[in-house]
Amino acid sequence: MTKTLLAFAILVGSFVSCSTVEFKSGNQSKVTFDYNLNQEREVILEVEKKFYLWGALPSKHELILDKIFKDRGFENVSDLRIEEVNTTRKAAWMVASFGMFYPVSYRLVGRIKD
Repeated sequence: MTKTLLAFAILVGSFVSCSTVEFKSGNQSKVTFDYNLNQEREVILEVEKKFYLWGALPSKHELILDKIFKDRGFENVSDLRIEEVNTTRKAAWMVASFGMFYPVSYRLVGRIKD
């Protein structure tokens, strides 16, 4: 009976749970998706957010893009690209924890003036 209940909980959890990541601006500095010819140097930042229980907790993460760049010393960023990073380590954590731990990594790529 316990095994059946556990299997049912896992099955329901895998269909019910969902989470979102919101990319926002805090208006602390200029971060734009537009390309700027004067900004030639590319910068790459990686950000990791952790989800639990098949992605159910927390239900929402917010990434304040200009704050992330400003905290790392970059003020005026253009040509912003956001990429999700899939790694073997991420897959290993998901399998080893049976979905209880789900790390999600994002690569923020932008251009700054030299």
